[in-house]
Amino acid sequence: MALFSRNTEAPLITLTNCDDAASESGIEFVEWSRNKPCVLYAKDKKNRIHIWDLSVSDIFPVCTIPFKDEINFMKLSPNITKDENVKRSYMVLISNTFNVNLYILNKDHGQQNPADYDINVKKFLNYVNRL
Repeated sequence: MALFSRNTEAPLITLTNCDDAASESGIEFVEWSRNKPCVLYAKDKKNRIHIWDLSVSDIFPVCTIPFKDEINFMKLSPNITKDENVKRSYMVLISNTFNVNLYILNKDHGQQNPADYDINVKKFLNYVNRL
């Protein structure tokens, strides 16, 4: 998976998981977090979801989750307010057997307060500007 800029034809960086070099586990689709600018989710041909946090590492994903049923659709929600104090983010996965799975993302992957969001935007901009 490659991260591109509109300003150049060459990728800024190419992200691979630990076994990409030895296999054909290409990325089928990607969802960028709506709440954490440095976090993205990628589903590969081996039916795994890789979670990348560019503020932590761009060498390997911070987490890889294999799934039994073939995932055909993945969507991330923005923060959804449950009440005044609780905001949650969700991931929806739909399999080839039409099972719909709804996951609540924990605070490491979904929710953050506005001050932390601003800090992460600055981290992301610093990240892409250094490449």
